[in-house]
Amino acid sequence: MLGLDLKTTNFIIERLKSLDKTVFLTSHNLNVLEKVCNKFAFIKDGSIILEGSKKELNDFFQKEVQIAIIIDRNSQLRKSLEKEQFINKVDTIIEENKNIQEITVTLKDRKNYRDLFSILKDHDVIKMYENDLSIEDIFLKII
Repeated sequence: MLGLDLKTTNFIIERLKSLDKTVFLTSHNLNVLEKVCNKFAFIKDGSIILEGSKKELNDFFQKEVQIAIIIDRNSQLRKSLEKEQFINKVDTIIEENKNIQEITVTLKDRKNYRDLFSILKDHDVIKMYENDLSIEDIFLKII
């Protein structure tokens, strides 16, 4: 959607999404494709090398799982998580002037969710969500 203003771009995106038809859309602007498309195909030298929904592609490429956990600023959760073998990495962002912290945990495998939950049950979690790979991240992995 090169050269279009934001309002027109958003209008075209919403119009394409509302169509009950198959539309083949090619672009190097992967952010726009991610907003419009529900299936993706990556083409190299004239051949499709990978295709699927965003979830299918994420499941294929994302062995590790990155989870953000919002919790009270004074929580000792980080110390508990750093001891665990099923976790590759723990990062913390503390919001200034707020009583919360965001802890980002990278699990070695999706199967480790149960282990994580067994630790989280002892803490007052405010919010938790999984960070998915973007279509751009997936593209960079296959080129």
